Amino acid sequence: MRYFVLAAVLVVMVGGYTAYWFTLATATEDGIVAWQEAARSDGVVLRHRGVAVGGYPFRLEVTMEAPSLSFEEAGGTTTLSADEAFAVAQPWQPDHILARSIGPLRIDWRPPEGAPAAAAEANEAEASLRIGADGRIDRGAVDLHAIRGESAAGAFSAARGQVHLRRLPPDAQASREPADGAGAPDAAVPPVYDAAIQIDLLQLPDGSAPPELGREVQDLDLFATLRGDWPAGPFPAALASWRDAGGVVDVTDLKLAWGPTTLTSEGSITVDEAMRPLGAFTVRIGGYDRLLEIVGAARRIDGTQMALLKLLLDSMSRTDAQGNTSVQFPVSAQDGRLFLGPISLMPVPPLL
Repeated sequence: MRYFVLAAVLVVMVGGYTAYWFTLATATEDGIVAWQEAARSDGVVLRHRGVAVGGYPFRLEVTMEAPSLSFEEAGGTTTLSADEAFAVAQPWQPDHILARSIGPLRIDWRPPEGAPAAAAEANEAEASLRIGADGRIDRGAVDLHAIRGESAAGAFSAARGQVHLRRLPPDAQASREPADGAGAPDAAVPPVYDAAIQIDLLQLPDGSAPPELGREVQDLDLFATLRGDWPAGPFPAALASWRDAGGVVDVTDLKLAWGPTTLTSEGSITVDEAMRPLGAFTVRIGGYDRLLEIVGAARRIDGTQMALLKLLLDSMSRTDAQGNTSVQFPVSAQDGRLFLGPISLMPVPPLL
């Protein structure tokens, strides 16, 4: 009798779990269709040649054949596509999704008319998403390997590119201070997301970089906080609404290793009414003495001028606790111009 009861309980549990799994699988299929229809109003278009849901009993797997995800805006269309995409979640933790492309991931940007203005391809693409109870991303990460592409300036490549996103809890949103050097309006707006972008061994197009620095950017790391809630809708309207609500991006740490120099910076940036960058940064450049030597030799700058220039930079330099010397100066963007301190350097065009 005891074994009969145990067997009956086991059958009920297996049957209940099986019913739950198939209910979840059906909800996943229906959810993809519902999201596909709802996203069109925001200019996001998902296309594919078929969806298959499997993985019973221990996983929920979704395979999509020939998927393409397009973000259609007035200024052009950005499209991500692959031969096949695969996503998986555990039935007892459906809010944590792991995904990857089967074959290369292609990224194309096309203006309203004409051929693609830029195109890139990553040999491997992986993503991790944790979805909150409100349907928004709590945590996200994208990892791209062996990137190569073409733009109007020429061919470019990178060994690896990573993007990480984390939504801050309400208590952290209330307590986080804005970055030093913030020059954008309403910098006290609560932070919503922390973001990080890391690019390794970026090869710039031929002729697009000063010869003294070379084509290879060894490392580019950006850590930032997004202040202000990003609204739904097409990008231009969403950007304007975010700005009008006091939206600001605090760059807490920017690091660049390029040729003989290093650059670090922090500050804040948003856009003005004309959609031009608006913000202020503190910039520090290390290795400037070596760069100065290279520039002087390559361009045959007079020795006296070089000595005066080095003396000027040395007078502006600082040495940190580790003994690294760098020159520091303020950079800002306002009224459609880029400034080095009070000196206007160049115009800054609108983003859109």
